Amino acid sequence: MYWTLLVAVFRLTLSANHRYFLMPYSESVNTPAPSANQLSAVVLQRVQSLKWAMFLAGSSVFALLYAVQPMMPLLSAEFGLSAADASWVLSISTLTLALSLLLSSLLSEFIDRRRLMIVAVVSTAVLSLLCALAQNYTQLLWLRALLGLALGGLPALAITYLSSEVPAARLSQTIGFYIAGTALGGMLGRAFGALLSDQFSWRLALLCLGLAGLAAAWQFQRILPKPKPKTLPNTSTQTSMSVSAHRQHLKPATADLSSLPQMIGALFCQIRQPKLLALFAIAFLLTGSYTGLYNYITFYLLAPPYLFSQSTVAAITVFYIFGIGSSLWGAMLTKHLPLRTLVPMALTLMLVGLCTTLHPDVRMILAGIALFTFGFFATHTLCSNWLATLVQAPKALVTAVYLCCYYLGASTLGALSGISWDSGGWAALVLLLALLLCLALALSLWLAWQSLSKSPQP
Repeated sequence: MYWTLLVAVFRLTLSANHRYFLMPYSESVNTPAPSANQLSAVVLQRVQSLKWAMFLAGSSVFALLYAVQPMMPLLSAEFGLSAADASWVLSISTLTLALSLLLSSLLSEFIDRRRLMIVAVVSTAVLSLLCALAQNYTQLLWLRALLGLALGGLPALAITYLSSEVPAARLSQTIGFYIAGTALGGMLGRAFGALLSDQFSWRLALLCLGLAGLAAAWQFQRILPKPKPKTLPNTSTQTSMSVSAHRQHLKPATADLSSLPQMIGALFCQIRQPKLLALFAIAFLLTGSYTGLYNYITFYLLAPPYLFSQSTVAAITVFYIFGIGSSLWGAMLTKHLPLRTLVPMALTLMLVGLCTTLHPDVRMILAGIALFTFGFFATHTLCSNWLATLVQAPKALVTAVYLCCYYLGASTLGALSGISWDSGGWAALVLLLALLLCLALALSLWLAWQSLSKSPQP
């Protein structure tokens, strides 16, 4: 069901220039090197294949990561847990995911990134299947921890991989498309996780989603292109190249172990920069507030006076459509407005949406969640683009540090939010999350001021 809906969404969103979707990118070894016009067509086909492959992979792994979030009340009842303890079924995954990001990024300097991402997508699906067989909560936590470790290979490499494979003119759109895929995955994972666990059991829900993840992994490895060369020769050179030389040129370059100390030194030199430190802190606070809201909104709406059913709460995930739209919206706005303006605007939308959820009317609560979700995905897309403008080699490792902070916020602040919920209810939780967002907003304004004082962009 999940896989069928994914394909349906893809087909509905296809336009004429997306005709290569679900078609594997290939280049016959028996054909001569392409002409200039043919090369442009090959590049376009390659970008489309990359865009949809990464969209599919992001949808798959983030569906499996967040599927357990609406199941927390069920796990709390079955295993006799508090809300804060039940939240660790997600927090443990995001914690190990944060650690995995650094390891995966380091490995990507020596191993083919395409291969690492495929292994990550397949392993995540297999571990989700094993989670359905867990006999107790401790086993479930161990398996979810391993799932986070396996999953880290995709987000650690996705943006860096796209930055090296996609032309600069299409990079913002492609990154926004990938993040839209993660939003769709989060929506479908939560929706089907809640619906199936309500109608049947949480074990069957994880089993079905794991099978869907295996199908997505097969399609991902089928349509993801091989790495391109670091530089493309000019047309005359390209025409004169033999087929064998052309193929040799297409082989990806990887670092050797002797370059590791220099790589680590360059990494530490970069991450000490104040602008990058500010972006790392924004990522930590951003995802911490987001995870805190979605972890406990289920508990809030299941309790009096609302008394929603598990299936009704699942309908909240439809707001991820706003997240998909805001990711693409944010990418398009970068063509007209600087990032230093857009990031504070998106964070302000999150703060307004969060405060709106304090209203007792359920319609205002849902509107607040929609606005909060829109602002979150817009901020995430914009910060990812801002990072891409600041980072230098080794790009994969610096991006991994950013994402490590991002998912550490989800695990630590997501779990910490449970203490506020257990002690003071929804009002106490909103107060904590509002403080986190205000701090992130202050950092974004400082970063904007720094960018403005040094140069007119970004």
